[in-house]
Amino acid sequence: MSLTKYESEVRTVANNVNIAYERFADLRNFEAIKQAFDNPALLEKMKEAAGKDADKLEGLKEQVKNLSFTEDTITIATQMGEFTLRIVEREAPKLIKLEGVGTPMATNLWIQMLPTADYEFKLKVTLGAELNFFIKQMVGKYMQQGADGIANMLAMVASAR
Repeated sequence: MSLTKYESEVRTVANNVNIAYERFADLRNFEAIKQAFDNPALLEKMKEAAGKDADKLEGLKEQVKNLSFTEDTITIATQMGEFTLRIVEREAPKLIKLEGVGTPMATNLWIQMLPTADYEFKLKVTLGAELNFFIKQMVGKYMQQGADGIANMLAMVASAR
């Protein structure tokens, strides 16, 4: 098996890279995502923004309920057990690396940020997993969608004022 990487499209975010880095470097800040799903007005705005994918928000809402956060970890409880992503490296203000703990295969997630102006930066997410050829064929599409989805979500979090 080898490490397969899935890179998101590069997103342009209208905010200061240092502000975004501070939000991402303490994973407890993502608790606000759980709270957003409990707010009917915000949920309605998310549905409007999601357009044709609005029906997927209910499934996402259920998954978000199973998330827990510490400064350095995000843990999700699933039917297969708990999986954790732990921050293993911070390089302010441009990089945060996370690795999987308790995952069925070696996994990692990189959040990369590159300032382009005082209040604008580029954001890219890279998901990596050790996948054999057959598994790669089955889940590759979903891993790519995951990288893009995480980048979209981080861009929304980073651009909030």
